[in-house]
Amino acid sequence: MPTAAFPHDIDRPLTDRVLDVDGTPVPHLVAMAWCGAVGSVLLPVVTLPTGLTPTGLPVGVQVIGPFLSDRRLLAIAKVIDAAAGPGFTPPPAG
Repeated sequence: MPTAAFPHDIDRPLTDRVLDVDGTPVPHLVAMAWCGAVGSVLLPVVTLPTGLTPTGLPVGVQVIGPFLSDRRLLAIAKVIDAAAGPGFTPPPAG
């Protein structure tokens, strides 16, 4: 089942924020470390829309490839994009 983005917690300092990962609270900074790790070793990344939740919110996938595999990653993303459907659709207003 597609899952929309988690609710953003902007009312507390970053160091106090937590994410619910399958019922387990994970400090926000721990989750952010994965983003930094991918970027620091220069891995290619592509993010693309994959559909909508039952309530119409967009869902996407991020695909990370091996070092210097940019072209292969883009080819994989093209296949995923074709299988996912029409692409990005803005969420309903409101």
